Amino acid sequence: MEEKTFGSEFKELRLQTGLSQIDLGKILEIPRNTIRDWELEKRVPPVYVQRLLLKELNRIKNKIKKS
Repeated sequence: MEEKTFGSEFKELRLQTGLSQIDLGKILEIPRNTIRDWELEKRVPPVYVQRLLLKELNRIKNKIKKS
């Protein structure tokens, strides 16, 4: 079984929230191009930042589900 990359996991979670790259960028205060580059595996943030981002995306996803 192939392990998910940060970019694929990040994109999957973002899509589950229903947010566009632009909208998520506004929430996280991260440029859309950076989010795009992560999802395309052109750039990868440090591991500790990856953990924080995935945790925050899960929190956003859960908050949207409850709405």
